[in-house]
Amino acid sequence: MKITVEGKSLSELSSEELKAVRLELKAEYDYRIQETAFLFRNGDQVEFDGRRGEVIRGHVEKVNQKTIIVRVSADQKWKVTATLLRKVN
Repeated sequence: MKITVEGKSLSELSSEELKAVRLELKAEYDYRIQETAFLFRNGDQVEFDGRRGEVIRGHVEKVNQKTIIVRVSADQKWKVTATLLRKVN
């Protein structure tokens, strides 16, 4: 997939144009994370893939703007980006 902006490839854009594209992409990414975070509520059962590939399950303890605090056990909790979480039925 080749990305173009107003008919120009990224390599043809000026520094100012690239900066504007980066800011627009960051704003869109942040919006999508926040939108996803609002789908979760305290107490929801969730899971996510850990750093070593294992599935980690827990419940939502706190919902922040972009991250969710997931309580896994009495002494362990994780701060996870909302887009990485899946609800468990």
